[in-house]
Amino acid sequence: MSLLLFIGALLFFLYPVISGKKVSFIDNYLLFCLYFDAMEVFAGGQEALFSYFQNFLILVFSLYYFVYHVKRISKYHKRIFFATIFFLLTILFFPIFRGANINQTVRIFSINYVSLIILPISFHYYSRKGNIVNLLRSGYYFILSWVLIVLLFTLLKIDVTAEHMGSESFGGSIFYFGNMGQRGALTYISFALLLVPLIFKYLSYIKKIEIFAGSGFLLTIMSVALKRFSFVTVILGLINYFLKSSLGLKLKIGIFSGTAVIVLLLYFTTNLKEITLQSYEKRGTESKFKVEAIENDLRIYEPLYALQYVFEGSAIEIFFGTKSEGIIDINSEMHTVSARRIHNAYAAIILSSGLLGLFAYLYIFFVLYRMTLRLKQKLLKRNINVNEYWIVFQNLVLIFIVAGMVGGHIHITYRGMVLLFAGGISGYFYKLLNQNIIKT
Repeated sequence: MSLLLFIGALLFFLYPVISGKKVSFIDNYLLFCLYFDAMEVFAGGQEALFSYFQNFLILVFSLYYFVYHVKRISKYHKRIFFATIFFLLTILFFPIFRGANINQTVRIFSINYVSLIILPISFHYYSRKGNIVNLLRSGYYFILSWVLIVLLFTLLKIDVTAEHMGSESFGGSIFYFGNMGQRGALTYISFALLLVPLIFKYLSYIKKIEIFAGSGFLLTIMSVALKRFSFVTVILGLINYFLKSSLGLKLKIGIFSGTAVIVLLLYFTTNLKEITLQSYEKRGTESKFKVEAIENDLRIYEPLYALQYVFEGSAIEIFFGTKSEGIIDINSEMHTVSARRIHNAYAAIILSSGLLGLFAYLYIFFVLYRMTLRLKQKLLKRNINVNEYWIVFQNLVLIFIVAGMVGGHIHITYRGMVLLFAGGISGYFYKLLNQNIIKT
């Protein structure tokens, strides 16, 4: 079985050659990641090897891409490339500089590399040869494939044990996720919903119905799972979309009303309401949704505790980090926890790479956002409307940054999806601007 899984992974690289279609592995990167998320449950005790095989393949592909496809690069390409490499070097060399275990450091580096390196690749590819429509269509196939995988796992009751993010903890044995829950499935699929408004415009009538039904199914799972930030992701994305979209007011009201009607019909014509209430009680979610619980959520305070921890050390520890495992003792008036494993993305970086590492990480998004905004403004001056793309880009990047306060960014598919689409949209803006300058 494991050998077949490895061969299946290689087919993603062979498909563009075999099919003869004008697609690249980059177009299928998201489906490639989903393949590993879904198939890991069948790895038969070789889950770690299977995951490292994914890392290895992306490493080889990225080196191949930079050597054979990156010839001449503009100042925009340089900015995003060097910002990404700068952070990757900090998480590789800073821990080594302070004497951390080299084997553990390299493993952490490889995990970060595979989801971060797709950003400069995506920007370059979609600013040159890549077709942004292929990327958006891959989002359509990604969402529907995720839905079908969950349905299949649920039908066959394929899941992991209760202590993990399987059906026992999300949905009370209603939906089964295999090992996908451990790989961030319920987080990244909520971000995938942010892509739907842009994907929708490139689909045929039948596919629009399919993506609409798939989105409804995802919302159903989120309702049963009651994962707080999944709701926050969708709500923030919808608010930004409805405020900034060029859609007419009547159409916006129609979409909102139609969605509300469908949700109400689901709740009052099926047993979804009872299932959700059972899950709500089983998970003790009432306490989690109270204002006091949100205010006292330890994950929000973790950067402060991480800062306190490194500032108790030397200047080297402050700027270069102090430990890689992300476990600290917390003692304050508000929280007292022994051997707390850090969940906050920024607190984890502070511990492992210090203040310089945190600056390097946030600098990636600063460069990406500012660069894309400038490209958008230049396009608007030439009467090229990219507002729908900008809304999706803004939703992905800004909500992702906020999400780091309550969770990690380490999952490959999660961060990879955000940076793939953000980089692709930014690269598409560059291509439009370059084409327009040449024509004029």
